Amino acid sequence: MKKILMLLMFLVVAVNIAFFTRGAIGKADNEDTVQFINEWMRNDNGTFATYLKETIEKDEDKVQGREALSESLGLWMLYAIENDDEAMFEERFRLLKTYFMTGEGFISWKLPETGESDVQTNALIDDLRIYKALILAYRQWGATEYLTAADKVGTFLGSNLIYQSVLVDFYDRFYDYQTQTITLSYLDPEAIKMLEQHGHITPSSYKKMTALLQEVPLKNGFYPKSYNVQTKKMVFDEEINLIDQLLVAINRSQLDFNSDELLIFIKKELEQRGVLNGRYSITTRSPMVAYESPAIYGFVILYAIEIKDRELALQAYQRMIDFRVNRSKFRGAYSINEDQNTHIFDNLVPLLAIQKLKNAQWIS
Repeated sequence: MKKILMLLMFLVVAVNIAFFTRGAIGKADNEDTVQFINEWMRNDNGTFATYLKETIEKDEDKVQGREALSESLGLWMLYAIENDDEAMFEERFRLLKTYFMTGEGFISWKLPETGESDVQTNALIDDLRIYKALILAYRQWGATEYLTAADKVGTFLGSNLIYQSVLVDFYDRFYDYQTQTITLSYLDPEAIKMLEQHGHITPSSYKKMTALLQEVPLKNGFYPKSYNVQTKKMVFDEEINLIDQLLVAINRSQLDFNSDELLIFIKKELEQRGVLNGRYSITTRSPMVAYESPAIYGFVILYAIEIKDRELALQAYQRMIDFRVNRSKFRGAYSINEDQNTHIFDNLVPLLAIQKLKNAQWIS
């Protein structure tokens, strides 16, 4: 009888420990991250702040703490599609229509906290992400308003961001000016193919852009940052951004082009050092900064899924979730720094990466 009582007491204690531990730590999954962003990174009008805390930047081209980005909105929309959450997508779509997008299809790349923007420039990478999300949402749920909005965005891009048959980085409405440069990481082949299929760009334009991705040169194993359409020259940075490199690799993989040298570099870094840093010297291939980023590992996951490398995806996943807060009021957040701040990009990219891992059935 004494043994039975002791066993029952042990079970009661174990259950209580499990209960209170779960309450303190949480599920530490996407649900917690979504809850964190909704609770802590929403402005009063519902738009999503870039930083958890207010910050002040003197340069107007830099993002203030509570400003909202079209980048964030596009990532949210893609996540909602991957998660098959039409209600979430619809709510983000309303934010797009209300605050970011004009009737002609122009999308402001950033908004102030109030939502009343006088920004006159867009950002191609964000526009393509939103355009693709709208087309995918129409295919997934059949709402014609998504297709109508996508056609407006596509028409604007085809009319204002094509220079010598190539999409370029941005268009300034105030000066009626388009740059002559395309950042290679912006060239999402899936989105560009959709533009062609819906008549917003020509087949020859699509072929020219995919040829840039196919024929892109390497310098010491790294890709160029951009291509100057006017001079027809590739431009390399001396300090390469690893996220840009990964996006180029993802874009190439969608066209069945390999990025073996970058893949070998990433695997070697993870094997020998256990980390991936944000920036590297193109000359020495050594890190130029000490910081890591959960977004970097998120893009490694997205790349690994594209090339069907499960081992690499799970390795990056394990490192990525080391940045996730499993305790405190910020449970589910990524990369809360010593100033109690975080960037929404470092939270949205992991959200998308984890959902894609689940859809691939590589994690439960």
